[in-house]
Amino acid sequence: IDQGITALFLLGLLFLVPAEGKRVGWRSAMLAAFCVGLAFGLKPTVICYVVGLAGAVLVAMESQSERFKAIAAAGIAGFVGILLTGDWWYFTLWQEFGNPFFPMGNSIFNAPLGPDESFRDTRMLADSVWQAVAFPFVDILREGRSDSIAAMEPKPYLLALTYLSLPLV
Repeated sequence: IDQGITALFLLGLLFLVPAEGKRVGWRSAMLAAFCVGLAFGLKPTVICYVVGLAGAVLVAMESQSERFKAIAAAGIAGFVGILLTGDWWYFTLWQEFGNPFFPMGNSIFNAPLGPDESFRDTRMLADSVWQAVAFPFVDILREGRSDSIAAMEPKPYLLALTYLSLPLV
């Protein structure tokens, strides 16, 4: 399911890439947000995509009035996308646990069967900025750093290659 979710996000971003000689408008922002809303409805842990898309919409618009129209259209379209793919499941979670995103966000909804505070896995967090920058290189050398099949995972190699290619841009 993760590949499908990512595909929806990338499709949304494509709507924000202007064709040659054209500008991105509020309709593009609306279509982009609809795609990301569909993704969020399927898997609420992709909330980071929603934040990323909002930033991309703000950057893509040229004027303040276009930004306002684009954010309004994107908000409505994103909400419609969420309703199309997540409404039944979110409603079921709300009925069963008192939290539509259970167990996420329980510090807001206070569902009795959930944790009292928000939780996150801190085992893989960097201790410093330098450790975060060095992560892809360290992960290549140390098997098991990011997950149980780190040697098979191409992400650290791709991230390291991206870092190394930045001076070429």
